[in-house]
Amino acid sequence: MLKHGSTPVVSSGAKPNVLLILTDQQRHDAVGYINPQIITPNLNMLAKRSVVITNAHVQSPQCQPSRASILTGRYPTAHRVWWNETPLPGNERTFGNLLHSVGYDTAYFGKLHVENPNVNVAIHYGFKHRFLFEDWSTFIIENTLDGYKEIARKDFYGGMGDKCWVGRISDKRLHHEEVITNKAIEYIKKASQPFLAVVSYHGPHPPYAAPDEFSKLYELSSLSVPSERVPNLNGYLMSDHDWRSLKRQYYGAVSWIDDNIGRLLRSVDDNCVVIFLSDHGDILGDHGLFSKGIYAYDGNVRIPMLMRLPGVKPATYDHLVQAIDVFPTICSAVGIEVPFGVQGRSLYKAFKQDTMVNESIVSMLCFVDRLRMIRTQSHKYWIAGNQEHLYDLMADPSESINLIQQPKSKDLLNEMRFMLMRKLIECEDPLPRPRPA
Repeated sequence: MLKHGSTPVVSSGAKPNVLLILTDQQRHDAVGYINPQIITPNLNMLAKRSVVITNAHVQSPQCQPSRASILTGRYPTAHRVWWNETPLPGNERTFGNLLHSVGYDTAYFGKLHVENPNVNVAIHYGFKHRFLFEDWSTFIIENTLDGYKEIARKDFYGGMGDKCWVGRISDKRLHHEEVITNKAIEYIKKASQPFLAVVSYHGPHPPYAAPDEFSKLYELSSLSVPSERVPNLNGYLMSDHDWRSLKRQYYGAVSWIDDNIGRLLRSVDDNCVVIFLSDHGDILGDHGLFSKGIYAYDGNVRIPMLMRLPGVKPATYDHLVQAIDVFPTICSAVGIEVPFGVQGRSLYKAFKQDTMVNESIVSMLCFVDRLRMIRTQSHKYWIAGNQEHLYDLMADPSESINLIQQPKSKDLLNEMRFMLMRKLIECEDPLPRPRPA
């Protein structure tokens, strides 16, 4: 995305360190500062010192396309990662490449998931140091602590054999979330200045599993169950107890990650840029559905997001935000010109002035059925295959009444269809396609 032969414009003065924390499949209300039922004391504390973004959405409700968008600041229509197992094209450039090019020491810890395997890819995309999920897999195989490698492998992979994808972390000492946090803290203590550190947790993505000390924070009887069960993966086969057990482990994983985030935050100073978000949500029984899929309900596409930025006072920001806005906001926070080809918009000034940068946002996916969604502050429209959905989010925030068949909604439907078509034109890649080799 950096134009050939160009040099990023860098403002004078010392550059702040940057810590970006990424979770996987954490829905927007699975944090304590939004939902007091969820126990996340460290994120709650960070929220008090940050801009709390209440209306953040991902550009795809699937891991790999969404992560490609976060890293590049570009829509799937531009970077062309439409589904998992689709590698990020080698000509794409990430905020890791950009910050490395202006003197940042860069590192990535945990799940990268823009190509498989990822080990050399991390270096290509600008991360000089790395300890990825694949490194952790090797780490537990090589570690012989009390036969832990077999315990860890059973903990991590065993849950996926259960119809609910529910497991249990019997010993957290050498598990992914703990290990990558330890590695990141070791790096931060010794890193050259300034540094960019990305810490990417695997959870609360399935298998739904947490150590007992965290899952037991949640009483089974306090957890709700779906009122309907739609044939969707295994969700409709699950009993009320199954659903409550799944939610207990899901929220336990959130609290476990929060504990590690607390350790991370204690390793950086108050001037460090800190950004927290997830790559997409989890439907978690909403609409009778299980895990994630080719639909654009809020549970799937809406995420938690916090930004602690220099010179920006803590506040709540309720305007629409896209995950691709993270890249240009980092640029603004560290005094770097946003490269041509980045499609997100910097939120830095908008936070200070409480102004809107996105009148609408989009999310998309392409597999058997194409998913295309557009959302405004008040309405949402999406189409998957030949199924259309239209919701009035002000009157129906739970998205329970599809207005698509209501005659009085015809004008609104046509308006949203046209808005989506116009927005998809804007989403096309502004950069020329590379010539074939």
